[in-house]
Amino acid sequence: MSESSLPGGFINHVVRAGTTVRRPASARTGFIGDLLKMFEASGWPGAPRYRGIDEEGREVLTYLDGHVAWEPQQPSAVYSDESLLRVTQLVREFHDLTAGTALAGSHEVVCHNDLAPKNTVYRPAGGALRPVAFIDWDLAAPGSRIHDVAHVCWQYLGLGPSFGRRLRSCAKVAADR
Repeated sequence: MSESSLPGGFINHVVRAGTTVRRPASARTGFIGDLLKMFEASGWPGAPRYRGIDEEGREVLTYLDGHVAWEPQQPSAVYSDESLLRVTQLVREFHDLTAGTALAGSHEVVCHNDLAPKNTVYRPAGGALRPVAFIDWDLAAPGSRIHDVAHVCWQYLGLGPSFGRRLRSCAKVAADR
Protein backbone atom coordinates (compact mmCIF):
# COMPACT_ATOMS: atom_id res chain seq x y z
CA MET A 1 0.00 0.00 0.00
CA SER A 2 1.44 3.38 -0.95
CA GLU A 3 1.93 6.03 1.72
CA SER A 4 1.88 9.81 1.54
CA SER A 5 3.12 12.25 4.17
CA LEU A 6 0.49 14.30 5.94
CA PRO A 7 1.07 17.97 6.83
CA GLY A 8 1.98 18.86 10.38
CA GLY A 9 3.80 16.14 12.18
CA PHE A 10 6.01 18.58 14.06
CA ILE A 11 6.95 15.83 16.52
CA ASN A 12 6.33 12.66 14.52
CA HIS A 13 6.30 11.73 10.85
CA VAL A 14 2.67 10.92 10.04
CA VAL A 15 1.57 9.22 6.82
CA ARG A 16 -1.67 8.27 5.14
CA ALA A 17 -1.93 4.70 3.87
CA GLY A 18 -5.24 4.12 2.13
CA THR A 19 -8.02 4.82 4.63
CA THR A 20 -5.64 4.86 7.60
CA VAL A 21 -3.10 7.13 9.26
CA ARG A 22 0.18 5.65 10.53
CA ARG A 23 2.30 7.31 13.19
CA PRO A 24 5.12 6.14 15.45
CA ALA A 25 3.96 4.36 18.58
CA SER A 26 5.03 5.82 21.93
CA ALA A 27 4.76 5.14 25.63
CA ARG A 28 1.31 6.81 25.42
CA THR A 29 -0.02 4.53 22.67
CA GLY A 30 -1.89 2.26 25.11
CA PHE A 31 -3.69 5.17 26.81
CA ILE A 32 -4.55 6.86 23.51
CA GLY A 33 -5.74 3.56 22.04
CA ASP A 34 -7.99 2.97 25.05
CA LEU A 35 -9.37 6.52 24.82
CA LEU A 36 -10.14 6.25 21.10
CA LYS A 37 -11.72 2.80 21.61
CA MET A 38 -13.93 4.29 24.33
CA PHE A 39 -15.04 7.04 21.94
CA GLU A 40 -15.84 4.43 19.28
CA ALA A 41 -17.78 2.24 21.73
CA SER A 42 -19.88 5.26 22.73
CA GLY A 43 -20.57 6.12 19.10
CA TRP A 44 -18.94 9.56 19.40
CA PRO A 45 -17.85 10.57 15.87
CA GLY A 46 -15.43 13.32 16.95
CA ALA A 47 -12.17 11.34 16.82
CA PRO A 48 -10.38 8.83 14.60
CA ARG A 49 -10.77 5.14 15.37
CA TYR A 50 -7.85 3.18 16.78
CA ARG A 51 -7.02 0.11 14.68
CA GLY A 52 -3.93 -1.22 16.47
CA ILE A 53 -0.24 -1.47 15.59
CA ASP A 54 1.07 -2.27 12.12
CA GLU A 55 3.96 -4.56 11.13
CA GLU A 56 6.38 -1.60 11.44
CA GLY A 57 5.29 -0.89 15.03
CA ARG A 58 3.25 2.21 14.13
CA GLU A 59 -0.16 3.20 15.49
CA VAL A 60 -2.94 2.71 12.95
CA LEU A 61 -5.85 5.15 13.05
CA THR A 62 -8.69 5.76 10.64
CA TYR A 63 -8.21 8.69 8.27
CA LEU A 64 -10.82 11.42 8.72
CA ASP A 65 -11.53 13.13 5.43
CA GLY A 66 -12.03 16.88 5.46
CA HIS A 67 -10.26 20.23 5.73
CA VAL A 68 -7.57 20.63 8.39
CA ALA A 69 -6.39 24.19 8.95
CA TRP A 70 -2.61 23.79 8.47
CA GLU A 71 -1.95 26.86 6.37
CA PRO A 72 -1.79 30.40 7.83
CA GLN A 73 -4.58 31.63 5.53
CA GLN A 74 -7.90 29.87 6.13
CA PRO A 75 -11.47 30.19 4.90
CA SER A 76 -13.37 32.58 7.18
CA ALA A 77 -15.66 29.73 8.26
CA VAL A 78 -12.79 28.14 10.21
CA TYR A 79 -12.79 31.06 12.68
CA SER A 80 -16.51 31.89 12.52
CA ASP A 81 -18.74 32.08 15.59
CA GLU A 82 -20.65 29.05 14.31
CA SER A 83 -17.45 27.00 14.09
CA LEU A 84 -16.37 28.14 17.55
CA LEU A 85 -19.73 27.05 18.93
CA ARG A 86 -19.35 23.62 17.32
CA VAL A 87 -15.79 23.30 18.71
CA THR A 88 -17.06 23.98 22.21
CA GLN A 89 -19.85 21.43 21.74
CA LEU A 90 -17.34 18.79 20.63
CA VAL A 91 -15.11 19.55 23.63
CA ARG A 92 -18.07 19.29 25.98
CA GLU A 93 -19.08 15.97 24.43
CA PHE A 94 -15.72 14.27 24.87
CA HIS A 95 -15.23 15.76 28.34
CA ASP A 96 -18.63 14.40 29.38
CA LEU A 97 -17.75 10.99 27.92
CA THR A 98 -14.52 10.78 29.91
CA ALA A 99 -15.76 12.25 33.22
CA GLY A 100 -15.69 9.67 36.00
CA THR A 101 -13.94 7.02 33.88
CA ALA A 102 -10.83 5.04 34.72
CA LEU A 103 -9.02 6.97 31.98
CA ALA A 104 -9.67 10.25 33.83
CA GLY A 105 -8.51 8.66 37.08
CA SER A 106 -8.73 11.09 39.96
CA HIS A 107 -9.03 14.04 37.57
CA GLU A 108 -12.16 15.68 36.24
CA VAL A 109 -11.90 14.48 32.61
CA VAL A 110 -9.46 13.49 29.91
CA CYS A 111 -8.14 16.60 28.13
CA HIS A 112 -6.97 16.70 24.52
CA ASN A 113 -4.24 19.21 25.51
CA ASP A 114 -3.62 20.45 21.95
CA LEU A 115 -6.96 21.75 20.68
CA ALA A 116 -6.38 24.03 17.72
CA PRO A 117 -7.70 24.53 14.18
CA LYS A 118 -4.67 22.54 12.95
CA ASN A 119 -5.98 19.55 14.94
CA THR A 120 -9.60 19.95 13.85
CA VAL A 121 -11.28 18.34 10.85
CA TYR A 122 -13.79 20.60 9.10
CA ARG A 123 -16.42 19.49 6.58
CA PRO A 124 -19.08 21.39 4.64
CA ALA A 125 -22.36 21.76 6.52
CA GLY A 126 -25.08 24.22 5.70
CA GLY A 127 -22.95 25.84 3.01
CA ALA A 128 -19.84 26.42 5.18
CA LEU A 129 -17.01 24.46 6.76
CA ARG A 130 -17.79 23.29 10.30
CA PRO A 131 -15.75 21.28 12.83
CA VAL A 132 -16.63 17.59 12.98
CA ALA A 133 -13.70 15.95 14.77
CA PHE A 134 -10.37 16.42 16.54
CA ILE A 135 -7.17 14.66 15.52
CA ASP A 136 -3.71 14.35 17.09
CA TRP A 137 -4.67 12.94 20.47
CA ASP A 138 -1.08 12.07 21.43
CA LEU A 139 -0.97 14.64 24.28
CA ALA A 140 -4.33 13.57 25.78
CA ALA A 141 -4.18 13.02 29.52
CA PRO A 142 -6.29 13.31 32.66
CA GLY A 143 -6.92 16.92 33.66
CA SER A 144 -9.43 19.68 34.29
CA ARG A 145 -12.01 20.85 31.77
CA ILE A 146 -10.78 24.43 32.12
CA HIS A 147 -7.41 23.46 30.64
CA ASP A 148 -8.97 22.52 27.29
CA VAL A 149 -11.32 25.52 27.47
CA ALA A 150 -8.32 27.82 27.91
CA HIS A 151 -6.58 26.11 24.99
CA VAL A 152 -9.66 26.71 22.82
CA CYS A 153 -9.59 30.42 23.75
CA TRP A 154 -5.87 30.64 22.99
CA GLN A 155 -5.95 28.79 19.68
CA TYR A 156 -9.38 29.50 18.19
CA LEU A 157 -9.77 33.09 19.40
CA GLY A 158 -6.13 34.11 19.01
CA LEU A 159 -5.62 34.94 22.68
CA GLY A 160 -2.02 33.71 22.58
CA PRO A 161 1.27 35.60 23.00
CA SER A 162 0.72 38.03 20.11
CA PHE A 163 -2.67 39.02 21.57
CA GLY A 164 -1.03 39.63 24.96
CA ARG A 165 1.64 41.85 23.39
CA ARG A 166 -1.00 43.79 21.49
CA LEU A 167 -3.11 44.20 24.63
CA ARG A 168 -0.11 45.42 26.68
CA SER A 169 0.79 47.91 23.92
CA CYS A 170 -2.76 49.27 23.90
CA ALA A 171 -2.82 49.47 27.70
CA LYS A 172 0.49 51.37 27.72
CA VAL A 173 -0.74 53.85 25.13
CA ALA A 174 -4.00 54.33 27.07
CA ALA A 175 -2.09 54.82 30.35
CA ASP A 176 0.26 57.39 28.78
CA ARG A 177 -2.63 59.66 27.80
